[in-house]
Amino acid sequence: LLVFFFKQKTAYEIKECDWSSDVCSSDLIVAYISGIKINISGRGKNIQTIILKAIKGFKDATGGGHEEAVGAKIKFEDLEEFRKKIEKLVEE
Repeated sequence: LLVFFFKQKTAYEIKECDWSSDVCSSDLIVAYISGIKINISGRGKNIQTIILKAIKGFKDATGGGHEEAVGAKIKFEDLEEFRKKIEKLVEE
């Protein structure tokens, strides 16, 4: 699983030339800063389950979508803990 954090770009601003075929064929979570919130977009097998488990317990966190495509929002202060939870969940 690859985790990307973008300060300036959003998922919609990433150009095709920014991605290698190896990255595009992997499970992917993109997180980008939007004010005091972090917008998260995930693609991959069982990614909805992984992300929803990772945001559980964070105040004001939201998420939803489909099993292989999901979006979520968390507070900036929860970003590091979210990353740690993702790493642990992926290892399971």
